[in-house]
Order: sequence, then C-alpha cells, then structure tokens
Amino acid sequence: MATETNVFIQIKNANKEVFSRLKDIFMDPDTESPYRNSSTNTPHMVNTLYGTNITYKQDVGESWTKEENWVPQDWWDDNVGTRYIHSDIDYLDDENGIDGEGAIILRTAHRVPYEFLNNLAKDLAKIKADCYIYGTYECETYDPVGAFIFAADYEDMEDNDSIEVSEIIKLMNGENIKDKNYDGELITFENGYEWFNDSPNGREKLHDDQVKLRDSLEESYLEYLEDKINNPEDYL
Repeated sequence: MATETNVFIQIKNANKEVFSRLKDIFMDPDTESPYRNSSTNTPHMVNTLYGTNITYKQDVGESWTKEENWVPQDWWDDNVGTRYIHSDIDYLDDENGIDGEGAIILRTAHRVPYEFLNNLAKDLAKIKADCYIYGTYECETYDPVGAFIFAADYEDMEDNDSIEVSEIIKLMNGENIKDKNYDGELITFENGYEWFNDSPNGREKLHDDQVKLRDSLEESYLEYLEDKINNPEDYL
C-alpha cells in the first residue's frame, strides 16, 4: 500500500463559476451517490481538468489499451504527479457571489500532486483572475509536512523544516514521554503517537506551525502582487 499524503486546500477570491468548476472536477460524477462531495475517481478529475479521456482498465474491460485509454507516463508525471487523487469537498462558501472561499481535502499517493495543483490554480484563474489556492500537506509519517500556494502566474511550496516541527517529529518516535495532556495534567505517554494525539504540544502545535508557514507563503504572494503593481517594468 502506498504511503499517503493529506493535502488541505483553501480556495480564495472565488465566485460561483469557480465553485462550479471545482464541483465538476472534484465531485463524484455518480449522481446517484449519497456522498457526492467525496470521490476516488482520479480519471474523472484528470479528464475534467485537462480534457483528456482516460479510464481504468476495470471500467473498460479486455478492450482497454494504454494507447487508447491512458496517457504516456511522462505526461502523467508532468501534469498529475501522483498515482491517484481522492477528494473530499469540505465546503464552498459563496454567499456574496464575488469573493467566496472554500476548502477541499485531497488524499494522494506518496506525494503532493504539485503539477496538478499548479495547473488547477491556473485553470481557476482563467475564470476569475485573482483566484488562488493555498494550504498545507502532511505525509502520513509526518515526514515531510509543509505548505504551498498556487496562482495564475505564481507557485511556491516548502517543506516545514522549523525547529518546532523537527522536535515534534522526533518525539513522535519516542517512548515514555512526560508532558501535559489536554486537561493540563502532567502524565507519561507510552509512545510518541499517543503523545502526538493527546497532548496540546503534539498535533495542535504542529497545526499552528503549519498555519504559520502557510500564511507566510500567502504574505509573500501578496507582496509579489503589490510589487507587480508598483513596478510593472520589472515584469515585462
């Protein structure tokens, strides 16, 4: 079984058309499904974003061929970047119809689908130029963890190598860890994963540090936009 990565995407400056596009890509195409906000149909996501026509062999049968029903591996590497993508639409909030926000969680094989996310952001920006996506990612082993941001003409992704995160990951591999639980009591945790889940200095602290990195990437992007306005000659 592949090591999985959770990718937490936030959509900024969206409108109804952007949300409609996101639903087309990430919603289960089976209209009879009671859980349409979740999907494991990677070919549907790829086909909707790129206009391809791929399908799994089990959905075609013996007539399936790589030439007719799939894409070359180098194209997949350049445009998807991971073996599979599973999606869960958390929310898409478009109350005012102008600058809505949303969140989608992806579960992917081995790594962040950098290429897919980068092209997704460019696709959404064709609908609304100032729309962008940013977020965080966590490998199930918590090595690596990090943050990203993608927009029409901007991309950045960084593994979180802060001292705080390094200490958390180190403790996750330890035993008999003395620390406070969520009730404020000093206790001994039998192993690192118990400590990680049951102490505010574990998952909660990691989440806070991830948000800090994510927001710093967004701040750099907003500074880039401001500089682009103030010094347009530098971007010709």
